[in-house]
Amino acid sequence: MTFVRLVGDYKKGTHIDPVTGQPLEKFSAYMVCKKCRSIMISGISDLCADGEITGAGSIEITPVPAVVRLAT
Repeated sequence: MTFVRLVGDYKKGTHIDPVTGQPLEKFSAYMVCKKCRSIMISGISDLCADGEITGAGSIEITPVPAVVRLAT
């Protein structure tokens, strides 16, 4: 039932405090926000990206500057 209560705020983008950049208190048990140049996630068996599921032991994610423009 927790998912149902939280998904609306998540979809609206109101799950993050605009001043601190941290999750609101009701989300803090389920997510962590950090600023970093890259992230390595290991110890996973399956990875779902855009609906495609593939086997993966680890993944490294590094953003490419100025590739994605966000509308404000």
